[in-house]
Amino acid sequence: MLKSTLTGEYYDEKDAIRIINPKQASFYWHNGIKPISIYPSHDVKTGEPILVFLFYKSKTKDLYDKWLEMKPKNNDKDDNND
Repeated sequence: MLKSTLTGEYYDEKDAIRIINPKQASFYWHNGIKPISIYPSHDVKTGEPILVFLFYKSKTKDLYDKWLEMKPKNNDKDDNND
């Protein structure tokens, strides 16, 4: 178990999903799913600084499906929910 520096709660890393697309993270948050944590990192392809939003995978499944339905509208390449 890891402790979130944002919320102070403990979470299982196996149930955590990293979202690097700020529009996708905002979509989850706007729909009531708050991130477990947010931390700075670097894009592995470009080396540019990014923010990583950590969410519970189990809580984002339904919203991920809705996000995919919206995909043609938002034209983002880096949506993910491994």
